[in-house]
Amino acid sequence: MTSDIIVAGANGHFGKRIFTGLKTSGYSVVGVDKHVERNPQSGIVQCDFASVSQTREYFEKISPLDGSEQLVLILALGKIHSEPMLNWGEGGFAVHSEGAWDEVFESNLKSVFVSTTEFARMCRIKRSSGLVIAFSSVSANGNPGQAAYSSAKAGVEGFIRSVAKELGPIGIRAVSIAPGFFSTDSTRTSIEENRLAKVVRSTPLRRLGEVEELVSTISWLIENRFVTGTTIQIDGGLTL
Repeated sequence: MTSDIIVAGANGHFGKRIFTGLKTSGYSVVGVDKHVERNPQSGIVQCDFASVSQTREYFEKISPLDGSEQLVLILALGKIHSEPMLNWGEGGFAVHSEGAWDEVFESNLKSVFVSTTEFARMCRIKRSSGLVIAFSSVSANGNPGQAAYSSAKAGVEGFIRSVAKELGPIGIRAVSIAPGFFSTDSTRTSIEENRLAKVVRSTPLRRLGEVEELVSTISWLIENRFVTGTTIQIDGGLTL
């Protein structure tokens, strides 16, 4: 069965390597990213999936997916944000920024809602089955100092379960992936070496994940058409 794939967040640390890995595996793949100008040679175009108008225009105009038996939307979206609910400073207690909260929910949850809605609409128009794979996080279970991020990712998991139940009867599957800590440039630059070593010690498999392991999981989800409405934990057994 042929599957054509859209990778959203294709310029990010995860998305870029997923985009490349799936293309190398022989899939037909197009990439989308909020911060990339259109570049036909790279296969990545610019679109903000938190914008209803931009997202609808993108899915109405996209043509490489015509005739595919299964359309796949991979949502490697969102920004990590760490900020305490209360922080004691010289002027007393500072509280979590409302603006930061809204920004985190827009990039991590609203973008998933908007893009999934327009993707499902496109699948019905093209009379194709569909699969949505949205990125959650190990932090979805709750992580101190990440109230906004944890809440948004927990929202992604609940949204995906609802989508799977509602759209399954018309041939659209939905799954979320919850990665733990992976060996990427962003991980090593954003987490101090001693803290990262502690994370590795807290992970039962005693190592960081490799992005290739994410790609192989995504490939399995694409090919196994009886999987839907669940969250795949890829975290080496780590529990926060």
